[in-house]
Amino acid sequence: MAVVLSGLGAAFVMKCRFYPLSPVIICLLLIPITLGVIRDTALRAVRRRTLYWATSLALAAIGIVMLLLWIIWIQVMENSGKGDMDDVAKRFQDAYDNSQVDIGGSMFSVDYKLHCAESAPREFFLTRVRGRPRKTKHRLTADEISAIDLQCGELWT
Repeated sequence: MAVVLSGLGAAFVMKCRFYPLSPVIICLLLIPITLGVIRDTALRAVRRRTLYWATSLALAAIGIVMLLLWIIWIQVMENSGKGDMDDVAKRFQDAYDNSQVDIGGSMFSVDYKLHCAESAPREFFLTRVRGRPRKTKHRLTADEISAIDLQCGELWT
């Protein structure tokens, strides 16, 4: 039984890229199972109330430590700007420059702020002239919008 559960746990860990909740499922399943096995084997002589009180305190302490680490991580990421897509786009400008999209028969490079950001306009195509955004007269078609979205999606991944 232990081999089967270990294999299941290893399978969950290997798939956690595609199923991000699998570590949570592992914890939710393995903690009670492990606690039951330990209770019936190594800690058989310990009173039930004492065992579960100690386990509850340990899990609460671990939860508080994890919460504090998560809060610190979120604050560091927010204050350092590493989570900001504008910063990521600046670091990978070459990829954006090499990503071309066909707009009205001409090839244009995708620009994060002009085409990929949530605030990017969707009716007219924007380009940069001397570093400043300029609206062109070309009205974007649905196919062109989806081509821009496809290029932005490929650059994000």
